Amino acid sequence: MALDKPSKSALAGTNDLFVTSAITPAFPLVRMKVIREETNEATPIELRVSPRVHDMLAPLAPGGDMLLYVVPGHSVGWWQQDMTTALRAVASLGIFPDADAWIRESRAGLARTAEHHDARVALDSKVLAASEGILDLLGLLEHVRGAGVLFDVAAAALREKNMDLYTLIYRLAMSVCNSTGVAGRHVQDALDNPGTAYARMLNSGIGAKLKPIAGLDWSQKALVTKLVVSFAIASYVYRTAVAGK
Repeated sequence: MALDKPSKSALAGTNDLFVTSAITPAFPLVRMKVIREETNEATPIELRVSPRVHDMLAPLAPGGDMLLYVVPGHSVGWWQQDMTTALRAVASLGIFPDADAWIRESRAGLARTAEHHDARVALDSKVLAASEGILDLLGLLEHVRGAGVLFDVAAAALREKNMDLYTLIYRLAMSVCNSTGVAGRHVQDALDNPGTAYARMLNSGIGAKLKPIAGLDWSQKALVTKLVVSFAIASYVYRTAVAGK
């Protein structure tokens, strides 16, 4: 029996959030068993579903991957298509490790902080070095160097010693992406007009490395490019901050 959508008249005066929460579908998808074991391997979990459910999940899993994250003591969730695609792109560009490497480093840091030790902040210059070249290509290098607030925030975060280096970079990238004007006008202009950044990268020697972005529609491509630029900024800031310690 089909359920009729509630009429607007029937819901007149009802709190919008209440109504939205009541009629928005949400389905349990998988039961994940967490096993206590001395390992730090980033072994993927395979979720086998029917073809129709697979096609439904495909937009959330670019390349077949869904990446789960944990906020300690609070929640578990997974990143949406834009973030998952951005992580594949920044790994391809060499400004961030691939997901498995980040997971291994993050798990080690999570274990250390749970044992009341400092998270390990290791500098992998090979993985992070490309950020400087990308910022130079985009005409942002000197502007990022002059954005003292970014380096002040990085120094403060490093003193906390509660996250691995890659997670620190991720957190700063999200702050840059979602803030307005924090790194100055020139950097903000680049973030607000990601098409220019995408075109410069596409027409340079690194264009082939943008394959994870290439097939997206323009709105998604713009958002992912903004994330990529934010990661390049954060990667450069932390690379400079850690090297200068």
